[in-house]
Amino acid sequence: MKKRTLSMALALCLALSLAVPAYAADNSVASTMEKDYAAMSAVFIDLEQVSVYSTEGGIITYAYQISDQYTDYITVQHNNDGSAILNIREGDCYNTMTVAANGTIYIDGEEVTSDNVSSTAPPTITPRVAFSYIYRTTPFANTTASQYNVGTYYQNCSDIGLAQSIRTVTATVLGTLLAAKFFPGNATMQQAATTVCRGIANQLKAKGETIAGTINAISYKMRIDGHPNNDSFNFYRKYTGTYYFGKNYSGTVYRAAPFYEARITQS
Repeated sequence: MKKRTLSMALALCLALSLAVPAYAADNSVASTMEKDYAAMSAVFIDLEQVSVYSTEGGIITYAYQISDQYTDYITVQHNNDGSAILNIREGDCYNTMTVAANGTIYIDGEEVTSDNVSSTAPPTITPRVAFSYIYRTTPFANTTASQYNVGTYYQNCSDIGLAQSIRTVTATVLGTLLAAKFFPGNATMQQAATTVCRGIANQLKAKGETIAGTINAISYKMRIDGHPNNDSFNFYRKYTGTYYFGKNYSGTVYRAAPFYEARITQS
């Protein structure tokens, strides 16, 4: 997955360099863009939705088109210790995300962890093969929503702590937090699910702007259902979430549309 992501980043860098001839000849800019895209990929940003917005003053600003409603503007600072800082603006909202050299992510100085997440998933033995994951908001071909009714388990998170109120948190940051909580410790799944996670972030932000006020925490309860044709190698799942604008499943309730997962064995 990492190789595929980096290949995508390099392809995007090349395309962008051709599209912006004023600075394409500068190898240092191309190198910077390559590192910038790697840093954005590390926090589960969908590189296909990223473009160069400006290069004013020699600083590259990227536009991340999350939805028709939200576009975030990102600059990346690389440090001598191997870390990278992403500065993210969305209207009057502002966040920083730091990617340490060891891959640890910090949002506004707070480490992103899988704390406060609990699951009733039964123990499973995962085959020693490579998998790819696909996420979407509609059922996969040859399946229907009602067929996802076996192997049900639950994953709950009592507190997705935000350094600011949800009204002032960027959709980029909220999507990263959701991916980290939904799929703790699995960067492959986190990266693959970036689009659906930021779609949910869009919904929560839109709702939060009208009702959340100064609330700076979200909790959720997720029901996860399998498909009857699942086996140890390939399977489908449906994730149905109920979200609360407050800690410990308190506050205003919001029920987002479900999303679907396919795990496919790589040949």
